[in-house]
Amino acid sequence: MYYLIFYEVVLNLVFLAVIFISQKKVRKLKAQIAGLNEEKNRLSLKYNKEMMYDQRSNFRLELQKEAKLFIESIDGDKDGRLTGKMINGNIENISVSGIKFTCPYSLPVESNIMVKCVFTLGSTGFHLDAAIVRKEESIKKKQKVYGLKFMNVGHRELERLNVEIRKLDAQKRNKVTKIS
Repeated sequence: MYYLIFYEVVLNLVFLAVIFISQKKVRKLKAQIAGLNEEKNRLSLKYNKEMMYDQRSNFRLELQKEAKLFIESIDGDKDGRLTGKMINGNIENISVSGIKFTCPYSLPVESNIMVKCVFTLGSTGFHLDAAIVRKEESIKKKQKVYGLKFMNVGHRELERLNVEIRKLDAQKRNKVTKIS
């Protein structure tokens, strides 16, 4: 009889030890989960702030590249003074959906301007139709900044553009890693 009681006491102590160890592991895992949730929330806030700053859906590559715009049409340009004119400027950034273009000329953006954008990336030349969708003017700089959205661009042409953008990005990242 004493052995049976002793056996039950030992068995209960073992069960209590297992429960205690399990509870300790559960508390540790809950603490890890809480820490991960805090980190997730922090990163989510950081991501949301970045997305509020730059809501464009396509990857943009910062670069300084010469480009030419040929004005194809302007709504309201009855006498055709600007149609056919060439504008030299620089591309500040580029994506498969458009470019940020700077030049010293002021264009009437509200007039729905269609242009042909001519530039090279790497060794590949591009002639893409675009619409000027936005204009920024700086008081300090004499340059005007335009947002151009590519229009009526074929799938293959977009693929070629994407490949060149990714190549330039990879080259840029390799230069940064070699310097560091």
